[in-house]
Amino acid sequence: MSWIRVGDTFNGAPEFMKAFELAVEREDARLVSELKGWTIALYTFSAQQWTDYQIGYGALADLVGLPRAQQALQDLIQIGVLRDVSTDSERVYALVERDSFVHIIKSTDKKMAAKRKRDQNKGTLQVPVLLRDGDQCRYCGIEVNWADRKNDEGGTFDHRDPEEETTPDNYVVACRGCNQLRAELGAEAEAELPLLDAPEDPVLGKHTMDKLSKWRRITVRVCRQLRLPNPLGDSGKIEAQPDPAQASGPTAVSVPTDNPPAPGDNRPSREPQFPARDNDDHAGRAVNENPRDPAPSEGTTTSSLFHPATPEPTGRQPEGVPQDDSMTPAAPDVRPANESDSPVRKRRRARRRHSR
Repeated sequence: MSWIRVGDTFNGAPEFMKAFELAVEREDARLVSELKGWTIALYTFSAQQWTDYQIGYGALADLVGLPRAQQALQDLIQIGVLRDVSTDSERVYALVERDSFVHIIKSTDKKMAAKRKRDQNKGTLQVPVLLRDGDQCRYCGIEVNWADRKNDEGGTFDHRDPEEETTPDNYVVACRGCNQLRAELGAEAEAELPLLDAPEDPVLGKHTMDKLSKWRRITVRVCRQLRLPNPLGDSGKIEAQPDPAQASGPTAVSVPTDNPPAPGDNRPSREPQFPARDNDDHAGRAVNENPRDPAPSEGTTTSSLFHPATPEPTGRQPEGVPQDDSMTPAAPDVRPANESDSPVRKRRRARRRHSR
C-alpha cells in the first residue's frame, strides 16, 4: 500500500521560504500556493508509481500542465524541491528526501516489509532461531522485551544480509536499538557491532514459548534434528517445573520392633501389619499407611516413621515451620541482563543524542 506523510513543518520549510522570495520578486501572490500544490502532486505520483522520489519530465508536464511545465520545472529546481539527475537517454528529476518534509515508502522498503512479515510467519525459520538465540540480542547481549515496540530494548529479528534468501544462519534475534544502529552504520556495521556467539543456555520467555507452542510439531522435529531438549511438553504446553520440596517429600522408613514375627509366620512381606486397635478412633488408618513398610511397635509415635521434608535451596521452610530470615541465603549481587551498561549501548545512546 502506497502513502505519503507530510511533515508538520511542511509550510515553513526552507524550500517554501525561497518560494516566498521568488513570489516577491515577481509580484505573484499565487506562486507559493502553486508551488506547494505541484510539490504534493509530484510526491503523490512517485508514491503511487513506486518511483522512489524520482519524476520523469513527461509525468511532471502532465501534472503541472504543458503550457507551464518548463517554468514550473525551473522554479521547483530553484527553490530546492527538485534536482536534475537526467541521463543521456531520459530526463529525470529527483525529489528532496527528508522525512520532516514529505516522506514516502520506497519500493525497496516495500519489498523488505513484505519479506519481514513473511519471515515472521514462517515456523521453519522462527523455531530454530528462537531455540538458538532465545530472548537474547546477538549484538549487545541484553534480554529483549518482545512486547516493547518503541524503545531500544524491544525485540526484533535482524536480516544480516537482506539481499540473500533468509535462513537461520543470517537471521538472528536483536534488540531494536542494535538493529537500527546497524542500518545506520551501513558498511561499518560488522566492525562496530559484530555478531556474538549464541547463548549456551538461552532464555525462553512467555512470548517465545507461545511461539514455539504455536508451531509445536516443528519444534519437536527441530529439537530431534539438532538433539536439543524439547522445551514443550507432549501436549505442546510449557512443562511445569517440579517442586523440589514435593519431589523429595516424606519417605517411609523401616523401624525395628521389639516383637519380631514368629518363625512360622508365612504372611507375605508386603502385607501391612498394624497394631491392635482398642477402639474405632484408628479406623481408616490402614488406608494411609504404606503397605510396603512394617508396622511400628507399640509405643512408637507416628511422627518417627517419616523423615522431615528437605527444605528447598531458596531457603523456604516446610509448611508449618516459621520462616527465619537469618537462615535465608542472601541473593547474589548480580545485575540483570537488561540493566547492563555495555559499550554497545553507550555508543547507541550517544549516537541518538548526537542525531537529535
